[in-house]
Amino acid sequence: MIDATIRIGTEERVLDAADAQWVHQSINMRRNSGEMPCVAIRLRTDDINIRLSTPCCSGGGGGRPPNKAEKELFELWRAYGLDENPPDVAQVWPFLMRLRRRFGLRAA
Repeated sequence: MIDATIRIGTEERVLDAADAQWVHQSINMRRNSGEMPCVAIRLRTDDINIRLSTPCCSGGGGGRPPNKAEKELFELWRAYGLDENPPDVAQVWPFLMRLRRRFGLRAA
């Protein structure tokens, strides 16, 4: 079972339903209005339960240390520059495509 969602600002979608147009449009709409877009991804599987978010999102981190699979995802998030302030939001879609391949999710 894979439960994966993406939230950009106040809009949230199941990861399978988030296409490139929606991702880019949601990010650009916020950037054009002067906001730093908050992008958060929630991923739950049998082995993984994490939330990846850009620094401008409110809310704190989790309580337990990440397991090996979760560490790999945090490292991948960092590799795409999504943990930087300001985040490289142009990398959100490429990150999602990589995540989809990793978990066998369909591309929208």
